[in-house]
Amino acid sequence: MKRPPIRTLRTLVQSGFAAFCLFAGYQFYHFYLWAMGESEVYVPRPPSVEGFLPISALLGLKRLMLTGRYDEIHPAGLTIFLSALIIALLLRKGFCGWICPVGFCPNLIEKLEKGSALSGACRHGLTTPSFLSSTCASPSFSTRFSGR
Repeated sequence: MKRPPIRTLRTLVQSGFAAFCLFAGYQFYHFYLWAMGESEVYVPRPPSVEGFLPISALLGLKRLMLTGRYDEIHPAGLTIFLSALIIALLLRKGFCGWICPVGFCPNLIEKLEKGSALSGACRHGLTTPSFLSSTCASPSFSTRFSGR
């Protein structure tokens, strides 16, 4: 059965954002090595890392609401937070279903599992650890992260 073009586009968008997150993590690791004195090569701190600072984004939102001034210290975190909030309000599951790498991982596992040795492995005694199966198999988890 042929996949609808929108599902293919969604997978490509999710893959791109996941690759971007991995690249940002790679850059930050090299910055960390330089900052700890374990590397001679200077690597600037990547600004995209600020998007992973939810506390600073919330503090920046509070400052924006109270003073009307945009956060000058961590602007990327506040920008990403506001973008995710707007997308979530306008498109319901648009952020989780299209952008968030956390939603991409279960979808990728499901795609790899279908038609592969993994689907047969579960029938032959290999099972998911109980802490994962109880969480990942719940309807709320799969609905939340699959974008459906």
